[in-house]
Amino acid sequence: MSGDVIFTYRQVVEAAQTLGLGESATLGDIKKAYKDLARTYHPDAGEETADPEQFLRISFAYNVLLEYARLYRIEFTEEAYLKRYPEEKIRRQFYSDPIWGPGRSDRDRESQ
Repeated sequence: MSGDVIFTYRQVVEAAQTLGLGESATLGDIKKAYKDLARTYHPDAGEETADPEQFLRISFAYNVLLEYARLYRIEFTEEAYLKRYPEEKIRRQFYSDPIWGPGRSDRDRESQ
């Protein structure tokens, strides 16, 4: 990972705020926010809304968030999956129950 650009937490938060994003966003949300703002502030957008300095801030923010997303480590463990989808843990508890559940859980299907 040497050579990777590392941004501070403050830079990441400011970049999200610059693009009008909240505390969480998908990659699609980031790209859409950038495109919408770039259309408005691009120097070629027209005299009324063109703002080259704001466009540079928006572009920098976009690049910070893309790099942050690129460096984000995704876990493929069962623990990470259950944290992301807590309803799966509940489903597993009741799915194979003869009274409450209609059948087998994913774990049961995998063992076949």
